[in-house]
Amino acid sequence: MKTIVMIVVCATAYMACTKMETGGINYFGDGQLYYWFDTNGKYLRENSLLYEVEQTGYNNNPDNPKTIAENGYSPVNCCITDSAIIPIDADMPDERLYSHP
Repeated sequence: MKTIVMIVVCATAYMACTKMETGGINYFGDGQLYYWFDTNGKYLRENSLLYEVEQTGYNNNPDNPKTIAENGYSPVNCCITDSAIIPIDADMPDERLYSHP
């Protein structure tokens, strides 16, 4: 019983910590974090989808005109080593962000 209570307390604390002070918007969305890469395959950072959109100004709207700006891969679709993060299938990102010139 103590273990279940501790898990609930930790989960509640995590949810509270993931909300940023910006009008109550949860920038971690469903809690899914992605590894973001530029179009050349260079690793940029780890972020949630919504926080990456706010930070870069890119979005996942597929309407034309568009240019692919960043690709996001979930951790399960990446090989993580001591020196690099490499997408397992670079042609199949979990999320794509576009710039709209």
